[in-house]
Amino acid sequence: IQICTDCETSLKNDKRPLYSLANFNMRGSLPYEFHDVTFAEEMVCAIYHHTAHVSRIFQSSDERDSRKLHGNTCAFEANVVDVAKKLPRPPSNVCDYLTVVFVGPGKLKKEDIMKSPHYRVRRPVIQKLLFWLQRHSALYSAYPPDPFNLDQYPEDGVLPGLIDNVVYDQ
Repeated sequence: IQICTDCETSLKNDKRPLYSLANFNMRGSLPYEFHDVTFAEEMVCAIYHHTAHVSRIFQSSDERDSRKLHGNTCAFEANVVDVAKKLPRPPSNVCDYLTVVFVGPGKLKKEDIMKSPHYRVRRPVIQKLLFWLQRHSALYSAYPPDPFNLDQYPEDGVLPGLIDNVVYDQ
């Protein structure tokens, strides 16, 4: 079993580890009202980032449907766990952990990437999720939603900065 230093120290001192399930830090499903939370919105609201994600997006080879996209995402363990100072995380911080590689002629357009809910962010959903997490998780109690960071997100759109950082592979 792999165990972090903090948990190991707590256990050696006959204390319950701070982040244990016994302290109501549970993994599981969110309420139905959050059934459509996107991957990007989850990353925006995450206290810890310990993986980086690289998505390869391919343009359809079918000339009749050249704007259709498909692809895959791989997650890689980061060398350092990034702990949020404020939530929501600023878009630039989230983009540090996401790379999109576009394979195909031309440039990836904002309206094309909006077809995939993967990178969609909605300010009202982020705010609602953070308030819910703050009420239902002791970990989030120290993270009241930061209005400045929240204002950096669109009402409904692509994660800010993502399109500017796309890597093109012709």
